Amino acid sequence: MTTENEQIIIARARQGEEEAFTLLVNKYGPRLQQMVLAMVRNPYDAEDIVQEAFLTALQRLETFKGDSSFGTWLYRIAYNRTIDTLRRQREVTVETVYSSSREEPSDFGQLDSKAEISKALEVLSPEQLGVVFLRHYQDYSLREIAATLNVPIGTVKSRLYYAYSRLQAELSKIREAEQKWSI
Repeated sequence: MTTENEQIIIARARQGEEEAFTLLVNKYGPRLQQMVLAMVRNPYDAEDIVQEAFLTALQRLETFKGDSSFGTWLYRIAYNRTIDTLRRQREVTVETVYSSSREEPSDFGQLDSKAEISKALEVLSPEQLGVVFLRHYQDYSLREIAATLNVPIGTVKSRLYYAYSRLQAELSKIREAEQKWSI
């Protein structure tokens, strides 16, 4: 779907054409589901959040100005819903960037690494987790992350820096603990 086609589909959806909005759901739904699932780690919560995001988008379609892409606008809605859910639950659980990937590990050492990274990601705040996910799983540029989250690029860089620092410290702790147990 090209940008021009997408604008036509959005215009049709604004006029109340259900089929047009369904096309947008089909285009963005799977990636939105992956993003949310990686952050909340519960498929039922992820499904609810994605449905809420699409419902919000449908209700606010008239407010979409087109300054950013529809996808960016929709991801921002879903991201905000996800952060709200995580804050309400008062516990941040995560799915690693790697465990969401389609690639299968080739050896047990890689499995240990995934487990270590998954455990380390649990220390990140929802905001830090969001930028790490967008950067490393969705392959967003810093500029795209900033646009999606509606924050300055400096904020994205800062969140990534502190997320990497926390991850590095946590991975060191995990590996030290594992070494103590293996002796």
